[in-house]
Amino acid sequence: PRRNGGIMPDEGVAGKDSVRAMLMPGEFVMTTDAVKGMGNGNMDQGINNMYSVMRNLESRGRQTA
Repeated sequence: PRRNGGIMPDEGVAGKDSVRAMLMPGEFVMTTDAVKGMGNGNMDQGINNMYSVMRNLESRGRQTA
């Protein structure tokens, strides 16, 4: 899962900030509630929607760079 941007299935504790994130300047992490909200309550759909938004914004960012 890490190779695709996810965490290992047994990693972290639900409801706690327990997974270390190594971020570059300008990167950020979304909360579980935000991801669920993006999927209308469905975590998997939220993840897919977030990746879709990210790809779209990355493309726009590259065009303006």
